[in-house]
Amino acid sequence: MAPIPMASLRAAPFRFLQWPVFIALLLALAGTFWAPAAQAKRLALVIGNSDYMDPMPKLPNPARDADAIAKALRDVGFDVTLRMNLRQADAPKVLGDFYARIAVNDEVLFYYAGHGTQYDGENFLPPVDLPMVDKGPIIRSSIRLNDVLQGIGDRKPAITLIFLDACRDAPASSSRNLKVEAGRGSVSDTGLAEVKTQTGGTLIQYATAPGETASDGAPGDRNGLYTKHLLRHIKDPSPIDRMLKDVNFGVREESTRLGKVQAPWKHDSLPEDFWFNREAQRVAGARSATGPGAVVFRTEPGTEFSPCDRCPKMKVIPGMEAPDGGQIRMALSITEVTFDEWDACKAAKGCGPATADDEGLGRGRRPVANVSLEDVAAYLLWLNEKTGRQYRLPTEAEWEFAARGGKPTPYPWGASAAGGAFANCKGCGAPLDAEGRATMEVASFRANGYGLFDVIGNAEEWIDACGTRAGCTAARVRGGSFKTQGRDATTSYGRNVSPGATSPAIGFRVALTL
Repeated sequence: MAPIPMASLRAAPFRFLQWPVFIALLLALAGTFWAPAAQAKRLALVIGNSDYMDPMPKLPNPARDADAIAKALRDVGFDVTLRMNLRQADAPKVLGDFYARIAVNDEVLFYYAGHGTQYDGENFLPPVDLPMVDKGPIIRSSIRLNDVLQGIGDRKPAITLIFLDACRDAPASSSRNLKVEAGRGSVSDTGLAEVKTQTGGTLIQYATAPGETASDGAPGDRNGLYTKHLLRHIKDPSPIDRMLKDVNFGVREESTRLGKVQAPWKHDSLPEDFWFNREAQRVAGARSATGPGAVVFRTEPGTEFSPCDRCPKMKVIPGMEAPDGGQIRMALSITEVTFDEWDACKAAKGCGPATADDEGLGRGRRPVANVSLEDVAAYLLWLNEKTGRQYRLPTEAEWEFAARGGKPTPYPWGASAAGGAFANCKGCGAPLDAEGRATMEVASFRANGYGLFDVIGNAEEWIDACGTRAGCTAARVRGGSFKTQGRDATTSYGRNVSPGATSPAIGFRVALTL
């Protein structure tokens, strides 16, 4: 082997040391310039005010609500600041410290439960030690909702979520309320004012409609009505828009059953879907993932499914155009809910034992009858708790769209009720022992173009005549029954009834938004 020149030996240590150092330097620089961006923080400030100082009435549930919400938010990845029974002296520091933690592109949530009031269209969230109910102290000492929006907005988060379960109904034993008329404005506990922010990426959710009060919960409940349903769905594997529809529907259904309709309301300027449940977002490929591993929900028209044994069998119908130009995707029960399906609810004690008398006409696969709108609300509440979904009644427009089955004619089968065995109504071809006398088993006639049976005749069907209108008491049925003349029993036929009406000729079918 030839000897290595001394010059090479002198240079060798430099070469052998230089390249590892150089490579290490490149790797370090790569880590500096190409390291993945840190995931945005999730920050929440949760306030629950229960222990109000006289003369403000105390509230049993807001502190428990805040504690439960804080735990749920931590479970989905939020760093939560929880404050119970916030006092005047502490509020500025609590808010200031929270704002200071927010960085650009964070996801930020503010939740408040307790009393709330408005003055000249601006909303105030009073501390528990507000000394009096005069206008001046309320304005000076309460948390201004507009200040919260600005304090968060100034930090430029990507998402701002505001949840206000405020303006609680005071306990029945309290005769005091927060209402002061003064000057050109008034301070009132009759609900918060509507707020719309021009800042993008913001959602403001009210527990009830502007100007209305929210229930602090039924006797024995540990949570306010709205927060109870929010807790039920906050971890759902669905984006916030879908999740809140389920929350709001549950609030409306239960409040209707309790005798006072509470209709949650929101302002939404979110630029894209937000998911509380990040794992579900990842699995479902929320941002239009279509590759292997993406979850595909079967929502193609014609798909049939049943969520449980003795639950209504559902069919996905074609999308219906929504007022905003989008599409409403939904499924309806293929038939009217039957006595068999209703009796499953009774057996589980979800429906009253004295409900749904068949009057000797028969049960089994016949459409359930003699159920009031309140009875139907109880059934829906049971079905939703059983399945974890939000079944509901179809709206008037949804019912008619589905009943027509894609046809422009007065009947799903054509232009006339005569000339065939079409439905169980007078003159529609029903057997003589049923026509005008009794219901028949569901699906005894041909389905309409969307695969739904008995949209005409057999039993009239309750529909949701109110939507989200606060204080609405309207009640309607559609489709006609075995008692209805065929000339009247068209897809546009409907009539007003009392919400408490029961009849052997009135039943219902259920809907599910997809």
